[in-house]
Amino acid sequence: MLDGVIQPSSDALDKTTSTIWNRSGYTSGMFSKPRSKLLRTSRSSVGKPASRNYDVQSKNLSKKKDVLELQEQHFLKLSSNQELEKAYLLAKIKREEDLHEMDVASRKAKDKRDADIHLAEVTERLIRKQREKELFDLAKQKLMLEVSILKNDLGHLGIGNNNE
Repeated sequence: MLDGVIQPSSDALDKTTSTIWNRSGYTSGMFSKPRSKLLRTSRSSVGKPASRNYDVQSKNLSKKKDVLELQEQHFLKLSSNQELEKAYLLAKIKREEDLHEMDVASRKAKDKRDADIHLAEVTERLIRKQREKELFDLAKQKLMLEVSILKNDLGHLGIGNNNE
């Protein structure tokens, strides 16, 4: 290498056709001057009879009219389909809301029924316990009465008074 002179590398020599500098994004087309294009003008009436131009315009207008009619029909079809779909979705939403309300009502009724059954069972258990307690107290009183009667009978006989 010479001092101050940069030698292109072998990679750059291989790719010199499309790239100016090695590994840069510049191409030779970027440095060329753009070509100027002629301004185009409408020359439809030059050299053609006026009736032909009118016929072409009327055909174009009729085609455009047909296209617009087709587009209008397509739009009407789409809008009617959208209205049907909207009505279907509204009916579906209403049905789902009704089903949800019925489900909520049935769950509330079931919960109320379960609560009433539980309350009845608890009340029945409480009444049964009170009855058992009353029966136990009555049995205890009966037993105490029998014990006192036996003590009196034994007292008359003179057997059981020494424990007191």
